[in-house]
Amino acid sequence: MSVIYTTGTTGRPKGILRTPITPADPPALLEVVIEAFGFGTARSTLVAAPMYHTAPNTQFQFALALGAPSVSLSPMQRCGFSTQTGEAPVGEHGDIYLRPFSAWPDFTYLGDDAKRRAMEKDGFVTVGDIGYVDADGFLYLSDRRNDMIISGGVNIFPAEIESVLLGLDGVADVAVFGIPDSEFGEAIAAHVQPDRGWTLTAAAVREHVKSRLARYKAPKVVVFEDELPREDTGKLFKRRLKAPYWEGRD
Repeated sequence: MSVIYTTGTTGRPKGILRTPITPADPPALLEVVIEAFGFGTARSTLVAAPMYHTAPNTQFQFALALGAPSVSLSPMQRCGFSTQTGEAPVGEHGDIYLRPFSAWPDFTYLGDDAKRRAMEKDGFVTVGDIGYVDADGFLYLSDRRNDMIISGGVNIFPAEIESVLLGLDGVADVAVFGIPDSEFGEAIAAHVQPDRGWTLTAAAVREHVKSRLARYKAPKVVVFEDELPREDTGKLFKRRLKAPYWEGRD
């Protein structure tokens, strides 16, 4: 077994326990990378992610084995599932499950194998993304399940609202997330980073959303920030923004 530590998507270190590969696996994995992505000794691609994350770490090892720094995403078979009704119909949101190539080594979380097994369903694995498949068979990503807001029994995807608000003049950055609400369970909060020299109002932010999305997707709480917290990789630290609202609650 081999262990690598990663912050994953939470910012909290956790150990990833990798299953040993057999002597026959490396050639098969390299063949997948070469055929699927066209990588080889004549090509170089920047690995634009921290090496303490398992995915770029593994990709870089393959790149070195091929003779050039290269980055690749493992091709997967995809299968959408609704959490209550099985496989999601066309156009309906569901959890996205993936099946890696058979040659891809398995893994588990060090000291938390139950969490790893909870990710799997009938040989497919989810990384927490939600999406839907259209009538032409194209898969669309909507958001992360952990980020989804449930307000009054309605599922709301922050990424959709963030995309709309980034189109508002004067908005440099934005984070949308759920906060406690005594009536609806959760309400929508938007923390907005204005561009330098711009003055925005909460009313303008809400009106911009209402004019482009359903009115219930307009944020109840709007907070303006000098700068939103982001990792070196650009990933938004929503946990830091959400924590004060949820302090003392389960």
